[in-house]
Amino acid sequence: MDINLSEYEDPILYDLENPSSSELPFLLDLAEKYVKKGEKILELGCGTGRITIPMAEAGYSLIAVDIHEEMLNRAKEKMSPCHSIDWHLQDCRQLHLDVRVPFVFMTGHVFQHFLTNEEQDQALQSVYRCLKDHGVFVFDTRFPSFGEHALSDHETFWRTVIDAQGRTVQIYTKEQYDPIKQIEHCKVIRRFFDAGRFVEEKESFIDLRYTYPQEMKHLLDKNGFTLLRICDGWKDRPMTQYTESMVVICKKENSNV
Repeated sequence: MDINLSEYEDPILYDLENPSSSELPFLLDLAEKYVKKGEKILELGCGTGRITIPMAEAGYSLIAVDIHEEMLNRAKEKMSPCHSIDWHLQDCRQLHLDVRVPFVFMTGHVFQHFLTNEEQDQALQSVYRCLKDHGVFVFDTRFPSFGEHALSDHETFWRTVIDAQGRTVQIYTKEQYDPIKQIEHCKVIRRFFDAGRFVEEKESFIDLRYTYPQEMKHLLDKNGFTLLRICDGWKDRPMTQYTESMVVICKKENSNV
């Protein structure tokens, strides 16, 4: 199944809408624990390098993969010549990388783009092939709480940003949840204003798969991983019923899937 990439068609606006790198301290702690000097880190769904580049600035060498060419081009524009980053335009479900790394990470809820059980398996098997034995994979996915199931198709205000042309952009979302397929269908509406005057409206679409914690454990077991823990967001604390984002930390076992 093709991934709908319309939400990522403007990489510069994407950066303005997503300035946070709050995952970084957690990831740096894990990298210090699992990555030895001279070893590389693999990032999947790197986008515009929001986390990739700060990791490189911290002294790590990275292999960064994304399926969207314009997002990768934006990342390359932002990087410094002194950064050790190899960029690859590939589908995370079908990686063709001749590497074995100790640490793989994926942020921005990229895992939710894998909408079917088969796609989730494909992604995990790709990660498995790129990891050294007992290597660690960490990624985030939104917790399917009751609130997600109660989503309606009414417009909900998300945020306001100023784009590269100095225009005000008001961003709204409309969401519907399919409880059978566990998929949220989201429409993102952006209304552009110049000096208070409405200029244009753009729409993009994104589908997101939700996975329950026990379902996740079974998924990881089936694909050769041991679940180490699920954290409450990018903080080293246990998840609760109020958790919004699950951060999954798992380890590759030394066996064939």
